[in-house]
Amino acid sequence: MRCPARGAACRRAQRRGIVGWTTDNLRLALYSLDVFHRLRAEIDLAYDLQTVGSLKIFSNPQAHEDAANACVQLRDLGLEYRCVDAAECVGIEPALADAASTLAGGIYYPGDESGDCRKFTEAIATRARSLGVSFMFGTTVTGLDVSGGALGWVETDRGRVTGESFVLATGAHSPLLGRRIGINLPIYPVKGVTVTVPIGRWNGAPRVTVVDDARKFAVVRLGDQVRTAGSAEFTGYDTTPDPARCQAILDNATRVFPELAACIDGATATRWAGLRPMTPDGPPVLGATPVRNLFVNSGGGHLGWTFSCGAARLVADLVSNRRPEIGLEGLTLERFTSTSPRVRGFG
Repeated sequence: MRCPARGAACRRAQRRGIVGWTTDNLRLALYSLDVFHRLRAEIDLAYDLQTVGSLKIFSNPQAHEDAANACVQLRDLGLEYRCVDAAECVGIEPALADAASTLAGGIYYPGDESGDCRKFTEAIATRARSLGVSFMFGTTVTGLDVSGGALGWVETDRGRVTGESFVLATGAHSPLLGRRIGINLPIYPVKGVTVTVPIGRWNGAPRVTVVDDARKFAVVRLGDQVRTAGSAEFTGYDTTPDPARCQAILDNATRVFPELAACIDGATATRWAGLRPMTPDGPPVLGATPVRNLFVNSGGGHLGWTFSCGAARLVADLVSNRRPEIGLEGLTLERFTSTSPRVRGFG
């Protein structure tokens, strides 16, 4: 797959290197997990939460060793992990028993969590409404008014919206709005596909999230359903699930979990595709923009929900002129252009 990034932004991203990208992502992910924990302590949230970790499996010994070596470099930054052999993989997730002979080993991340992001988002929206937040679903932005270096209002097909500060958080569509007012956001739509099926009579369905890098799929337990995810393609803004890609994901997953095949039924399976807002280097774009009262929270890619609570808290702190709880190095628009503003009050 070829990255569509062009020009100076892509060159700066390449110079930064994979270690820099990974550490920035890890810093934000760990912070976000902490914010998730604090949020759950404050609010009763039901979203099929699983706190049993995730397991990345490998069928190639060299790939297993390389991944383990990469983890060592991140251990001092707070990454919790354990390298395990094939037998330990099955001990962590018994549903892998049928594939044990094909496994070289795995890496177990005990602190990882999973859940249903839609249920989580709906629960947060309910809480927000109780605090006076208004939502305008099904609304199209038709214009942005910038005067004197600030955003005055947002024109929509349901009327004008005014405010003191604004946050651009429209996922893969963020650059389309940004360029209307001269802001270049190097964010690109990358289509990802999922297939969700009821567990049915699969009594041994996995509890631990399992990721297979070689076969390019992940299997996640969501209550009484199992979701398989994988694949990535550049198709512009098309969100139609490709039947061939959906089938390829299921084929790869059933090689590891043969009992999954009995759960797949065209009448009950949900095939879905969405656009991951990807940056050329990996981390999202958070914080200030050249428009002084406009902030951005976009570009989380396939880690969007992983980053969600941490990114939202960071941007909320910046909007409120509070000191962020973690550093924003490598996470702002400034990394792509020397003309972007420094973080207001803290850079």
